[in-house]
Amino acid sequence: MAKQRSKTRRRKTKASYILQSERYNRQRQHTKARDLLLKLEAMYPEDTEIYYNLGMTYVYTEEYEKGILYLEKAVAADPSILEAHSHLGHAYVTQHRYEEAVALLTPSLNAEENKHKDACHYVLGRAYIGLDEYEKALHHFEEVQKIGPPKTVNLDFYIAQTHSLIGNYDISAAYFEKSLKKHPNDPTVLAGLAILHLRLEKLEEAETCIRDAFLLDPTCESAHHVLELLEEAQAEQAKKNSEENTAESSETLET
Repeated sequence: MAKQRSKTRRRKTKASYILQSERYNRQRQHTKARDLLLKLEAMYPEDTEIYYNLGMTYVYTEEYEKGILYLEKAVAADPSILEAHSHLGHAYVTQHRYEEAVALLTPSLNAEENKHKDACHYVLGRAYIGLDEYEKALHHFEEVQKIGPPKTVNLDFYIAQTHSLIGNYDISAAYFEKSLKKHPNDPTVLAGLAILHLRLEKLEEAETCIRDAFLLDPTCESAHHVLELLEEAQAEQAKKNSEENTAESSETLET
């Protein structure tokens, strides 16, 4: 009887710890959640639920390799945890492991009990962008649209980006406009719009977007990347203008 009470107490302790870790994560106190779960892992080794929650916490702290390690353990121990699939696929994408994301998530879409198909389609869309298969990416983003995108996802941005890569510039511009209306303080959206302007050879518009992006976040990596492309385009344009002026001067002297 005493042993039974001890087991019940341990189960309650584990459940209460996991609930507390989830509260910490909702409050963005991810370090506290991680530390609590690591203590719990020492108490309950090889526990699938703890693997999953630790993996999620490491994803939240952007420690993706550790997150992948724990999420892979969770999926291997219990493949029916379909929510873990989408989170693991997301972690793969952040590490440019696109083919692994596709291999993991494509079968998940066929599971009738999968209540996270929106997340699977979204991650697959991002994976196919990484694989330069833009039509497939667009298909998955459009599937998310049909289901209804998660509130945390800027789907308009990814659709705009994909149309820009395909060459559908008018459609891309319309989606960037929608994205900016919903997320006016997101420098990544401005950087994506700057890329579109560069493809259209609208250098002044691209420069304005980059300037605005840096005002929002001077450390934005995508804005810095686009700035390099802009400077290259400006240098090429200056060279072209110089050559044209030289040619015009030569023609004037000859006449």
